[in-house]
Amino acid sequence: MSGPIPTILRRIRRGSRDVVENAVSQLFDAAVQPNGVAESGEYRIDELARLAGTTTRNIRVYRDRGLLHPPLRVGR
Repeated sequence: MSGPIPTILRRIRRGSRDVVENAVSQLFDAAVQPNGVAESGEYRIDELARLAGTTTRNIRVYRDRGLLHPPLRVGR
């Protein structure tokens, strides 16, 4: 993995909210609408992680820290 997002993620220190917020902002800037993804701007966690070049674990950490909105639950 190379590019600005992994570089920023490597620099994140525990409790560094500003750095994490910046990383999340760049994550969304890097997420480009590919073919086959709903135009509503809603992504499954694995799609968002893939598009942003990060892991689903990082996406969950950002959500747990309150940097991302809770997921929309559909179905059961």
